[in-house]
Amino acid sequence: MATKRATVTYIVDHINKKVLMGDQQRIIVGTKGYGGKIKDGRTWQQTCVDETGEETGCVKELRINPDEEGGIVLREQDLIPLMVVSFYENEDTEPAFIVMCTTCHIWEGKAVDTKEMVNHTWYSYDPYEKLPYSQMIAGDDLLIIPLLESTPMKGYIRKQVENLPNGDKKFIRVIKYHLEPCRPEDLVI
Repeated sequence: MATKRATVTYIVDHINKKVLMGDQQRIIVGTKGYGGKIKDGRTWQQTCVDETGEETGCVKELRINPDEEGGIVLREQDLIPLMVVSFYENEDTEPAFIVMCTTCHIWEGKAVDTKEMVNHTWYSYDPYEKLPYSQMIAGDDLLIIPLLESTPMKGYIRKQVENLPNGDKKFIRVIKYHLEPCRPEDLVI
């Protein structure tokens, strides 16, 4: 199995101490930031911008209600790379994904429900206990606080994964992980 490269972006309002997350509908089900696989020829920055737009309603065909205007527009130069994390599944020796985790504090528009993401919600992180940890995808709970604190980190997370009959994956729990602070220039994917 070849390792895939991917991104996840959390849109953060530091003034009001809130972070925007949605509920993913397919492939990996749970509450999370916005992102997806880096396709051939695209940079991680392009992927962050494109996937956030698709998952928040910029593409009319992907909206649950095509007549509802919406979508969040990001600019590449406003993305803040903060983590590179290798995700392993079960006992695999190669990571399934290597993910660039970013935040963005400047955006335009509003999120609407799409075929990929619904229930876009601004969650308060003051205090951190208000975040929806029980709804988050296993492992994302380990990333959210360092991301909100703008702490550059590298590492890995190994998850117990169940493959569902429809091809989706359910992340049961984190088996093992290691994350450590790093220099921003070490964040390469």
